[in-house]
Amino acid sequence: MLLITRATTLEHFQQVRALRAAMGRWDAAESQRLGLDPQEVQAFFYSPATDDQTSLRENAPPHGRLLLATFAGTAIGCAAFRRLDANACELHHVYVRDEFRGKHVGRLMVEQLVATARDSGYATMRLETTTFMNEARALYASIGFKPRDPYYAIPKVFE
Repeated sequence: MLLITRATTLEHFQQVRALRAAMGRWDAAESQRLGLDPQEVQAFFYSPATDDQTSLRENAPPHGRLLLATFAGTAIGCAAFRRLDANACELHHVYVRDEFRGKHVGRLMVEQLVATARDSGYATMRLETTTFMNEARALYASIGFKPRDPYYAIPKVFE
C-alpha cells in the first residue's frame, strides 16, 4: 500500500537521505550523457550534503514540508518545499525510484506540497529542473508550473 507521510523521525530522514543520494547519482549520470562533468553536477546541486538537522530546519512547518513516500514499508520517493522569502517557496528534491515511476507517486506528493504551501501563505512556488527530465517537466506543467528564468545563479558550465 502506498503511504505518503511527513518525514519527522530519524529513520525517515535516513530514508530521504538515501533517496536523495540515488537522485544525485541518476542526475549525474544523465548529465554526463549531455557532456557535463558529473562531479561538477554533484558539487553544485547536491553538496554540501544536507544533514538531518539542516533538512529538518529547512523543511519544518510552517515554512516548509518534507514528504516520504513508502510502499509496503519501503521508501520509494521524497519531495519537499522550503521558504525562499515571505511570499515564495521552492519545491525541491522530488524523486521517485525508477520502478515506481508512472504510478502517480510524484504527482501525489507535488499536489500535496502545492496545497500545503498555499495553506502556509505562499503566493508562489518555484522549482528548478533540467531539460532532460521530460516526465518531470510534463508533470510540473500539468499541475500549472510555467517555465521562467533561473531564480538563482547558475554556473556558466551548466548553461
